[in-house]
Amino acid sequence: MIFDTKHLLLIVLLMHAIELFSQEEEPDDLAPPPIKKLVEEEKKQIDSAENIKKKVELSLTLLEARLKLSEQATAEQNYRKALDYLGKYQALVEYMIQLFDQEKKQDRRFFSSIKNFEIALRRQTPRLELIRRDMPFRYAWHVQRLIRFVREARSKTLEPMLIDATG
Repeated sequence: MIFDTKHLLLIVLLMHAIELFSQEEEPDDLAPPPIKKLVEEEKKQIDSAENIKKKVELSLTLLEARLKLSEQATAEQNYRKALDYLGKYQALVEYMIQLFDQEKKQDRRFFSSIKNFEIALRRQTPRLELIRRDMPFRYAWHVQRLIRFVREARSKTLEPMLIDATG
């Protein structure tokens, strides 16, 4: 039986889709997922900042603190605590993306701020990867999902710049 390029491409895509779906299944014996809850005091601090630049600077400081605490907990082999810090990390990233979506004044300061936020997330990704590598699989699986989330968040963060550029 001879396959033409369309059939061959379809088979390759189907095999790739099956592989992707099989990876999304939660393995047995996983640790409970981290709680993604934004600390109310941090939310108030961010909301009280006078402009988007200050909000981003404050959020980056808070993200950095969460990441350092998670690194320390991982070094101490307190993986549950490390996951809890990363859950708060993810909640903060989600909140900042919401703020970016709600921001009405999209000027140079806004675009500069979201670019700085994206760059900071990009710089933090290798550190998340190191945390993942130092954890047993039952915890690291959640960190891998967080790394994927951060990758998607980076793309979503830059969307307003791309939309503005294309008109």
